[in-house]
Amino acid sequence: MVTLQDVQQAQKTIKPYAVPTPLARSKFLSELCNNGVFLKLENQQVTHSFKIRGVINKLLNLSPEDKAKGAVTASAGNHGQAVAYGAQKLGFSAQIIVPVNTPKIKTEGIKQYGVDLLLFGETYSEAERKAKEIAAQEGRLYSSPYNNELIVAGHGTIGLEILKELPNVDVVVVPVGEEA
Repeated sequence: MVTLQDVQQAQKTIKPYAVPTPLARSKFLSELCNNGVFLKLENQQVTHSFKIRGVINKLLNLSPEDKAKGAVTASAGNHGQAVAYGAQKLGFSAQIIVPVNTPKIKTEGIKQYGVDLLLFGETYSEAERKAKEIAAQEGRLYSSPYNNELIVAGHGTIGLEILKELPNVDVVVVPVGEEA
């Protein structure tokens, strides 16, 4: 279970790699909802998504032995780009598996960091099975985009930033994707 202390530690850990992002009031949504609505601009992260927060927290906590093995992950794009960026910055190899229908902008974003990119399967689930298979065969570390406490703690740093800027926030809405 991820604790507040885990998230606070993650915030310290990721500081050199993930920047605090602005919390901007949306005039349109505020008027539509007749209330103050703010947007957390995670598109201003180095990889243009919040995913860098969790990934870099996990990668910075790897043992030297795990780093030497290299990482493999499945992604629909943003997690893969974050792993690729982190692996390049921290100096170890990574292989990213994405479905064949992944948008070119996502695959190009991953490739720019010099990792091994494999397009496999029609769905994220197929790509994930392949990534886990490669991890088992090659002894690489499998990096789950969602099922890891270090990843979750890193993502939780967004909440700390929201509370710092807007301490009396009533509701935080977090969109969550799901494979169709």
